[in-house]
Amino acid sequence: MKHSLQTRLIEVLRSQGWAHFDAEKAAEAVVRSYEEAEGHWKVWIRSVADAPDYYGVSRREDDVSVFDSLLETPAQEVAAVLNEFERRDSQE
Repeated sequence: MKHSLQTRLIEVLRSQGWAHFDAEKAAEAVVRSYEEAEGHWKVWIRSVADAPDYYGVSRREDDVSVFDSLLETPAQEVAAVLNEFERRDSQE
């Protein structure tokens, strides 16, 4: 399952204009932290002392993020792929 998720993430992110290296790096990070659970993936604004705010992707605001970005769009794209992947997987 994780391999198919990684492959799907890379495909979709590349189709949205991501460089191959960036798509692979993002997919590897997501797959390392990914766990099946209930709920939709969302983007949350995170803050860390002495660092700029960033966007994290998780199911709930207090969950560990599976993907972090200083820009909102890449985080939204990763969250959309995760939601689409799980929706498709539950229909099979």
